[in-house]
Amino acid sequence: MPTTRKLDIEYPAESQPEWYDVFVAMMNDLDSKLWLSIENGYLFLAGGGTVSFEIATSTLTWTEDFEVHSSLSGGKVVIPAGSLAGISDGDVIYVEISRPLTGVQDRVLASSGSIGSNLNRVFIGLRRGDDIVLRNQLGGI
Repeated sequence: MPTTRKLDIEYPAESQPEWYDVFVAMMNDLDSKLWLSIENGYLFLAGGGTVSFEIATSTLTWTEDFEVHSSLSGGKVVIPAGSLAGISDGDVIYVEISRPLTGVQDRVLASSGSIGSNLNRVFIGLRRGDDIVLRNQLGGI
């Protein structure tokens, strides 16, 4: 079955018999992925207490829980106070959540060179040189 290049959504082949079921599945998949994209625009980061970045160990530390709130669904993700070590220059800091974002979810931060195409990974920040830039922030830590 053919799929789209970026989101890997299956669609009916040109001469496929009984294409309607595949078409409906494709539309539902598109609907879900578009909804995630819309929801991501309504997420905001709060809390964290005192946030610091130790360049020598490449470690981000926060003294209070971070919370990622969805103003669309009302759910939130709680990231307990702690630290994340080994953040390289250019790394993206993210949290992986379960969708739909309803209720309260406890999660941990992670980092890597990119988020990739996993739509359940939510961008939290980025290391740029000696700074960490968080989602709702204009400057660095």
